[in-house]
Amino acid sequence: MASLRLGVVFAFDGEVRSEIDGLRRAISSPQLSIVEPHLTLSSPTNVDSSRLVPLLVSLFDRVSNLSPIEVEIGPTGSFRVDKFVSLLRVETVFELQSLSEWIRGEFGLGQPPYPFVPHVTLYDGATEEIVEGAEQLLGNYKRRYWFDSIVVFRMNKKGAYARFAEPLFTTEFRSSNGGFVTRYFLLRGVGDLLSQIFEDDFYGNHVGGFGAHIAIETAVEESFTILGFDDQEIPSAFVTLRQTGAVAMVERIFVAEAKRGLGLSRGALKAVAFYMVKRGVRYLEAPIVECDERLVLLFTSLGAKVISRDGNVYSDRYSLNLLNL
Repeated sequence: MASLRLGVVFAFDGEVRSEIDGLRRAISSPQLSIVEPHLTLSSPTNVDSSRLVPLLVSLFDRVSNLSPIEVEIGPTGSFRVDKFVSLLRVETVFELQSLSEWIRGEFGLGQPPYPFVPHVTLYDGATEEIVEGAEQLLGNYKRRYWFDSIVVFRMNKKGAYARFAEPLFTTEFRSSNGGFVTRYFLLRGVGDLLSQIFEDDFYGNHVGGFGAHIAIETAVEESFTILGFDDQEIPSAFVTLRQTGAVAMVERIFVAEAKRGLGLSRGALKAVAFYMVKRGVRYLEAPIVECDERLVLLFTSLGAKVISRDGNVYSDRYSLNLLNL
């Protein structure tokens, strides 16, 4: 069975993320091109893909009732275990250590080799001179920030990190379809992992049975999957998307065969709207020519309109305003 190297963090978005990357750039940090600014709760560890679903659902349930967490980051500091780490200090009234211990227990990591220190890494593997220089240059930096989601990072073979899963706080998205409660959350860039989650044979035989395989003609900003689980932790549905600015393109909608006809596809698209609007997406689009007829009916029932870019039917789209869902 394949394994994934996963870690759990609070990650920064927007202006603060850019600011911290600017601080890293100022001290020529090697972390700048490897991992985005974050506060580590659980360091990367190998997770068997067969454990992925229950781990994600457990994490989802643990954080879904949290309120946005306010933190103060800065000023700079450092600590040393086997090497120096130049960092931004993190202070908050929220009990970060207990959450970190719970996550480590879920991932089977046990006790950490050194005490938990909330921080944002600027330069890992620094020298004393780099630490002193960072404190002189950046010592007055302070900023408040509110985390509204927890992020699962995935490490590749080269040691670089990318966002993998992102359950939100408070606004946990649930829907009831035909008596089945479905919980949705967002995954990023999962690729062929869907075939593992939905079992190789089942996925391979049925993924083309509902939904569309749509060619993407525009530059890709990010890829997303909205994944739904039922109350027995069984994967029920997913939607794969690619975002370009304010537009997200549907690649595929899939509903498990046993759950079809219950409205999960509609519920999944509403979950898409819930997550994508928070990321600046306003329109959900799908090319007309490639669309499965049932996807066309679903889009139009939700209020989608046909748009034509140059009068050529091959460039037409069904466009759905997410703010109407």
